[in-house]
Amino acid sequence: MILTASFVVVVTGRPAAATAEWFDALPKGDPGSFFAGETRKLSLANETRNAVALGSEARRASVDLAAGVHRLSLAAALACPPRIGCLGGAVFRIVAPSSAGNTVLYERRLDAATQGRRWVPVEIDLQGLEAPIRLEFVAEPLPGLTALPVWSEPIARTRKPTQRPNVILISLDTLRADRLGSYGYARPTSPNIDEIARQGARFELAFAQAPWTTPSHMSLFTSLYPSAHGLNQSLDYFDGFSNGFGRFRRLPAERVTMAEVFQAHGYDTLGLVGGGTVAGALGFSQGFDIYREGAFKLTEPVWETLDRWLGSQGESPFFLFFHTFEVHSPYTELEFAKDLLTPSQRQDLEQMFAEIRKPGFNFTKLRTELMQYLADQGLMRKEITGALYDGGIVVADRFIGRLVGRLKELGVYDRTVLVLTSDHGEEFGDHSEDRVYDAHCATLYDELTRVPLIVRYPGIVPESQTVTEQVELIDVAPTLLDLLGIDIPGQMVGESFAKSLRGEAWASDGRAVSESVCLGPEWKALRTPQYKLIAVGAGDGDRSGFPDRVAREELYDLESDPREQQSVLAAHPGIASDLRKQLRSELASDGQAEPADAAVIDDALMERLRALGYVE
Repeated sequence: MILTASFVVVVTGRPAAATAEWFDALPKGDPGSFFAGETRKLSLANETRNAVALGSEARRASVDLAAGVHRLSLAAALACPPRIGCLGGAVFRIVAPSSAGNTVLYERRLDAATQGRRWVPVEIDLQGLEAPIRLEFVAEPLPGLTALPVWSEPIARTRKPTQRPNVILISLDTLRADRLGSYGYARPTSPNIDEIARQGARFELAFAQAPWTTPSHMSLFTSLYPSAHGLNQSLDYFDGFSNGFGRFRRLPAERVTMAEVFQAHGYDTLGLVGGGTVAGALGFSQGFDIYREGAFKLTEPVWETLDRWLGSQGESPFFLFFHTFEVHSPYTELEFAKDLLTPSQRQDLEQMFAEIRKPGFNFTKLRTELMQYLADQGLMRKEITGALYDGGIVVADRFIGRLVGRLKELGVYDRTVLVLTSDHGEEFGDHSEDRVYDAHCATLYDELTRVPLIVRYPGIVPESQTVTEQVELIDVAPTLLDLLGIDIPGQMVGESFAKSLRGEAWASDGRAVSESVCLGPEWKALRTPQYKLIAVGAGDGDRSGFPDRVAREELYDLESDPREQQSVLAAHPGIASDLRKQLRSELASDGQAEPADAAVIDDALMERLRALGYVE
């Protein structure tokens, strides 16, 4: 049976023209199937949804709902531009007209003073309604309203079993591969992650495309090198933009993300992320029904958000991107550090960390105080900072274990593709004795670019598989789509390693490119299984493509010098020349960044960036 649903959006009165103009200037939303016309990406209280504003003219759309749809999930809101007062209120209603009269499915008054600038979730039960279903979405302004009433694009829930598996992509920001038990680490940091690896495939040599969060994650999502997707500017642009000058690029709308592909193939999509350098404002929300920022550290509200969403899914396939800065500085867990401290030091740090999981905690202040304390106490040593870092891995691992348990309770664990990785690693004195805390972003050595990559897909990926071929994060999106039988967009330049996951014969091209350090002269690197070439540009520039002028080059023989301690450039100029040509060709063939709109960095985003230490 097909249910034909017509949606009529009605509003009485006209909101302020400036507010409507502000809404229309927001980035375009993902293509929807309910409301007529384009949606906009609207971010309220750290949550971005595809939204339609209720103007003075009725908006209408019709959509055929597949048999089995029994519930709609959406949200209502009173929206205002930043730094503009939200006043007044409105009554929101969803009505199902019929020959027997109107059935009010939802009615709620929202007041700007208490509920402005945040999404109010709405669940509508469609059971008992006879087809064809016509729903009217109504917002009746109350006197003095200056906000703009908006509805988010509804998500249809169904009980019809899906033939496609769910996909969960987990990124533990700043996680080094060699700090997990499944990668040979001695400390028991990761029993739950290690069990996932035992049940699937572990990639020994997976490499990120950048040593910091924004360009690396965008490469993961677009399957493009940073030079091509364009989010490769230095962190100076963040700071400049926050002070009213300069700009930081956001992803051009014509670029395709893996979330958009999943969404276009019927997947419900949720991004639950730490925010800041993966903010929706940068384009990361493209393809997500809901993009929720707030998983900076793994607090109980983060779990409640995730648990509530998983429990509401029904039988529709979903794509979940889960990201957290739990492993990122400030390191706040004493699991392995407490025995390395004096009783007074342990007590001081316990008191410092006691409040961190309460809402509104100031991580910016903690980060500054913690670094000062470690320095004053002579604790700024890799033995101490590394132990604190490892404690964060334990917390993230326990959260993942809890997630696995919930998926089993819901009966979906064995029909879910589970992928775990990271965007970059962290330095602990690997190349400089001074870089032992919050030390990433500045180089392209393996301690920063080698990341864990674990894939579990029951029935497809054999258990306890170790893949030794070298792969890149840009390969993840094509691989997932290939595994699910979805066409890979032509824009994506990564290669699928799905054959390897299935246990079939497969050969990688054997190269990994990394670029886009966060500050100073730009670095470019090409890694093969035996050699790694690093080229450092003479200046910053636009950071795209191979630098016109090279100030310094390094060449490492990874077989004899896996820690990259001694350059062999002088002894092997021919190898360096060949790798340089390959690197230049790789960056040129991938294209360079096209002009894109500037990201809007608001006060809330800047605060999260400061908490991470990316801006002052």
